[in-house]
Amino acid sequence: MFTSSARRAATPCSTLASRTVHVVAVRTGIRLTSRGRLGLVVVLAMLLVAGFSLGRASRSAGSAPAPAYQHTVVHPGQTLWTIARQVAPDRDPRETVADLEQLNDLTGATLEVGQSLRLPATG
Repeated sequence: MFTSSARRAATPCSTLASRTVHVVAVRTGIRLTSRGRLGLVVVLAMLLVAGFSLGRASRSAGSAPAPAYQHTVVHPGQTLWTIARQVAPDRDPRETVADLEQLNDLTGATLEVGQSLRLPATG
């Protein structure tokens, strides 16, 4: 073939020049005018905004506000059992004691005088 790059650039490629190239245009039947493109952009923008607002709504619906707890201070002679009976007299004290332990991250029934406890929500 060619031995130098200068000669290659100066000589036209005879194999390509003799071939006929056929370009096939496929018509799909869909033609977007400028008004159609604008409408498509508006619809896509509306879908995007709706998706963001749905995402925010699902996040806010999934995170319920934390209930407002009341606090009490442990007095001398008080136990979880007595506090549970005072907080929810109509409820089984064992359930209320379990709630008090969970709310206050207690590992046992030992309380200290002056300790602040969160009380379970009643109602």
